[in-house]
Amino acid sequence: MAENKNGDGGKIIIGSIIIAFAIILTIPLTRFAVIDPEQLANITQSMNITAPIDDEGNVEVVLQDQVTRPFDFFFMQSQHQTTLSENHQIGAHYINLTNASGCDVGDYLAIFQPNGTRYFFADVLAISTNEVQVDTPLDFEFLSGHTVLCTIKEMAVDGSDTQQIFEVRGPSQYSNFSIDITRIMITLVTTDAPEFTEFGDIAGGITNGIVLRKRNDIYWTIWNVKDNGEFANLAYDFYTLASRLPSGTNGIAIRYTFAGQDKHGVALRLLPGESLELIVQDDLTDLVSFKIVAEGHIVN
Repeated sequence: MAENKNGDGGKIIIGSIIIAFAIILTIPLTRFAVIDPEQLANITQSMNITAPIDDEGNVEVVLQDQVTRPFDFFFMQSQHQTTLSENHQIGAHYINLTNASGCDVGDYLAIFQPNGTRYFFADVLAISTNEVQVDTPLDFEFLSGHTVLCTIKEMAVDGSDTQQIFEVRGPSQYSNFSIDITRIMITLVTTDAPEFTEFGDIAGGITNGIVLRKRNDIYWTIWNVKDNGEFANLAYDFYTLASRLPSGTNGIAIRYTFAGQDKHGVALRLLPGESLELIVQDDLTDLVSFKIVAEGHIVN
């Protein structure tokens, strides 16, 4: 009798193991890395997963980028603020301002829809009294009273006595949306071939440095750079551009990235009223040109 009981007990144990294994196979895929492809197909049907599954049970993963409006904003310094004097249609190259006395040919014109989500940037080609000709046709029907800024984007200026601040974004009345900055693109155009110990081709670098900082209710300094070598330390992408001619133009191109897990792993978000600033604290007028573009996308 004892042998019969032990034999029945063994059958019960084996049966329990089979049942337990069958239950395990029905547990969702998130619990296990490996599972039978046929069983996986049944599970995904019950979970309403529509991704294709290959013969080995793998699910193809596609990373979808943002579909909001991308942007490329120059760091700018406002020279004059005014408004549109009349409504303007899409496609217009001539912009009528309330007062264009503070605008110059070569300025970077900015138009903002107050408390809205539309903006426009273009280079100023000519000025006739209060009519400004720009190089890019309007892409929105901006109305009389909308805010206009005449700005400069050239940062090869003298900030040794009075610091010069250039920024992306600004007062919240200019716009009513948030942006994510994923990287900045920096170009320094020089006469001579740049060396690591120089800033551009300014011998010995600069004394006080250029400062990148975020501004909202507080100030947050990101970095201070005094020479090309420090740029190379901070940015993964650093290129020295040499002229093909002895008397030609040289320069440096830099890509400094915030987003991406192999970079900083974050996007730099600016809410309405917040800005990203570049402070010039030295005399950079020996450079042929110095400009920075912020790239990213609109959040809402």
